[in-house]
Amino acid sequence: MLFPNQLDAAVIYYGGQLVTDANRLSPLEMPILGLFGALDSNPSVETVKQFESALKSVGKSPEIYIYDGANHAFANPSGSRYNPEAAEAAWTRTTAFLERYLKS
Repeated sequence: MLFPNQLDAAVIYYGGQLVTDANRLSPLEMPILGLFGALDSNPSVETVKQFESALKSVGKSPEIYIYDGANHAFANPSGSRYNPEAAEAAWTRTTAFLERYLKS
């Protein structure tokens, strides 16, 4: 949100405070990848879907994935909520996404 036209790509791993106001999201120019857990409550699946819908309503094409059985911090191998299957899938998507948008 701070650099709407200065980033080449943005990846969000289960963040906390997703913006769901389309007017605030409208200035964003970078491609966005979002990776979230279906069991997470911060942000909830409902909020993730509102975020995705708001982006789409202003002409953005976010790539949003919600992993069944995954909670907040599912990709943190030192945490109690680590989900190796979701973490591996998210990492594969992350590296492919960044390679697509950042590799020259």
